[in-house]
Amino acid sequence: VRYNYGYDAAWNVTSFTNALGADSFSMDGRNQITSDGVYGIGYYYDANGDLIESYNSGYHYDAECRLVSVVSGDGDTFEYPPVQSDVRTDFVYDGLGRLRKQIYYGAVECDEFEGYCWQVAGETHYIYDGMRVIQERNVNDVPTVSYTRGNDLSGTMEGAGGIGGLLARSYAYQSGSGAFASHHYYFADGNGNISYLETTSQSLGALYSYDPFGNQEYGIGVMANANKYRFSSKEIVAENSYEFPIYYFGYRFYAPSLQRWLNRDPLEEPGFEAFLGGGFFPGSAGQNLYAFVRDNPISRADALGLCDIKIRCGSVKRAGVTLGVHCGVVAPNGVEYGLGGGDQSSGSSGTAHPYPSGPNPSPGPVNPPAGDKDYPVSCPCKSCDDVQNSIQDYHDNVTPPSYRATGPNSDTYAHNMLDAAGCGVNPIPREPLNIFRGPGTPPIILPLPPTTTPPGTVAW
Repeated sequence: VRYNYGYDAAWNVTSFTNALGADSFSMDGRNQITSDGVYGIGYYYDANGDLIESYNSGYHYDAECRLVSVVSGDGDTFEYPPVQSDVRTDFVYDGLGRLRKQIYYGAVECDEFEGYCWQVAGETHYIYDGMRVIQERNVNDVPTVSYTRGNDLSGTMEGAGGIGGLLARSYAYQSGSGAFASHHYYFADGNGNISYLETTSQSLGALYSYDPFGNQEYGIGVMANANKYRFSSKEIVAENSYEFPIYYFGYRFYAPSLQRWLNRDPLEEPGFEAFLGGGFFPGSAGQNLYAFVRDNPISRADALGLCDIKIRCGSVKRAGVTLGVHCGVVAPNGVEYGLGGGDQSSGSSGTAHPYPSGPNPSPGPVNPPAGDKDYPVSCPCKSCDDVQNSIQDYHDNVTPPSYRATGPNSDTYAHNMLDAAGCGVNPIPREPLNIFRGPGTPPIILPLPPTTTPPGTVAW
């Protein structure tokens, strides 16, 4: 299948062709969709930038811009009472902002005078480990589905928001034994999209295919509909919507058919006027608060629907001998901040880059160079522009350390930069240090502890 996408200057997807068809969109100055070019559908937003109406679906939000209800049907989506064909899904959150309950409604006839009213058709309650759902229960608190999880794309349990970390789906709960009678096993592609479910007899349970932005091209197998975890290993919700399903990422809902989020990034906007050393940088994460992974879903994954920041590390070698680890911080605008220069021998001076006196740096490569690896970063209660400004301030005002193989070096500089920005990262493993002892003599292999963010910083 050939996929074609068109973009405007702010990197909004304005047209596309995929296996499901073709469409186009018009945008306003706030990067909000105003109309659909093929079907003539209008899109409407509230003052907070939340999508509230499109075609025959209405979206309702609370004071924190969290989606609390989706109503779809043939009638006015904001009218009460509903008409016969309307459906509705409500969302309830806990104090950490996690979705804890979905409530499903159908329209039933009340009486000949009042017409139709909403009636609860079912509920799903969620049990969490961190930000990952590990069990679903019904309204009577009886387990219905349990999920087994392992390391996600980050190599940790939830550094990538659980993407690629699903292992098994268990259901058919037995109240007497407390066990589940049926199991299916997850397989994901390189981007963490669920592509296959296998039964205990190694036969097909479900098979899925997606376009680059997550539109499901097909789903076959007896578990294709029952399993809700699909694109990016996230749960598809409001699937009974007459218009389009959406995925829950932890802080926002994503609509694959629109190739974007329903509302703005909750971590605020660095914006078109994000300046680094006085200059504007194309590709800033804040250019478009509705864009999904900078419109690069083939190479990027979004853990929770938030701002993109990471630490990029690789081993430093001379003549094939591991000397230490080199790390840089990839800021929200895509520019890497770290240490460069010197001959990478003990005691040589490091140079902070990007260079303050040089031209405005542009975003670096999306994927780490060969031999390097990206690690996710957590910045609790910090906006993207706060993090960006803190990183720039640290770069401008802190003298970089001299390079030392086992002492303060680029990894210390990068971790301290994150600490100054109020961010943290899980410990990063380092290769053992090889100490060369001369020809014919085996080297001394010295294990090194993982690099860590300084004490006091909250990390995942």
